Amino acid sequence: DGDMVAAPTPQRTFLRRFGGRGATGVNVKSEQVKGAGTDLLGFLRGTGTDLNSRSLEEILAWDDDRMEKVHDYIQWIFPTNEASRHNLGAPLLSPQMQRKARGDAQILDLLRQSFLRFCGFLGLELAG
Repeated sequence: DGDMVAAPTPQRTFLRRFGGRGATGVNVKSEQVKGAGTDLLGFLRGTGTDLNSRSLEEILAWDDDRMEKVHDYIQWIFPTNEASRHNLGAPLLSPQMQRKARGDAQILDLLRQSFLRFCGFLGLELAG
C-alpha cells in the first residue's frame, strides 16, 4: 500500500523510582499555631532559619529516618502560596516573594538541591 507509519517517539523519563522511603501514615492537623513574621526568603537562601531554628542546610543533611518522622519541614523547603491544612505554622510564598525568589540565583540553586534531596528520600532519581 506504500503508506508509512511513523515509529512512536520514545518518552523521556523524568523521574525513576529506585527504592528509598516515602512519607506514610495518617496526616494529622497541626495543633500548634505559630506566629507570623518569618524570613522565608532568608531560609530559602540558606541564611535564615525556620520557626524551629533549623537551617535549610541542616534539614537537607537529615537522614531518611528523620525526614520520615518530622513533617513540618516540607512547607519550608517547598513553600507555596496556599495555607497548609496540616501545618498551621507553615510560611506562605506570596506572589511578591515568588518574583524575588525567581531572580535570586542562590535560592534557585538551593531549591534544586532540596528537590534532589527530597527525590532521594522518596526513592526517585532524576533521569535524562
